[in-house]
Amino acid sequence: MVVGRSEKVEGPYADRDGVPMNSGGGTTILEGDKNWNGVGHNAVANFDGTDYLIFHAYDANDKKANQN
Repeated sequence: MVVGRSEKVEGPYADRDGVPMNSGGGTTILEGDKNWNGVGHNAVANFDGTDYLIFHAYDANDKKANQN
């Protein structure tokens, strides 16, 4: 999961090193590992004053979920 930022909502967006998102930029904030695949498709929500990053992932050890 990568992010970029901009001074304007319309963009342009760049990562923390200034690389434009539309040129391969993106600052990694979360990535899968040997236990979790496919992390991403995220949203941010606030419940009772606490911010949460909500996203999906696949359990790499779940044989049913990983069948082709």
